[in-house]
Amino acid sequence: MPTFINAVNTIDHRYHSYGTELVEQKGASKKAAIASAGYHMLVSLLPDQAATLATEYSNALGAIPDSTAKNRGIHADKQPLLPSSRCAPMTAEERT
Repeated sequence: MPTFINAVNTIDHRYHSYGTELVEQKGASKKAAIASAGYHMLVSLLPDQAATLATEYSNALGAIPDSTAKNRGIHADKQPLLPSSRCAPMTAEERT
């Protein structure tokens, strides 16, 4: 679950991320971010099903129009920035 939260949080950045603060990806596709995070998590947990998962991932991404937002979403959870040990709403000061 933290994988999905981190992926979406890099886009709208309302909460502290689980484990690592990530670089904000303004304008990224949330659908692409969730598909990418889910795919990478499932492949790591179920490596023997990698071929089936890759097909499903490709189908999911194919349903999203090609764009810069899609590309940013695909890479949303891959840019660690700062260690963090909490997941709580950010204060107004932290958002600026």
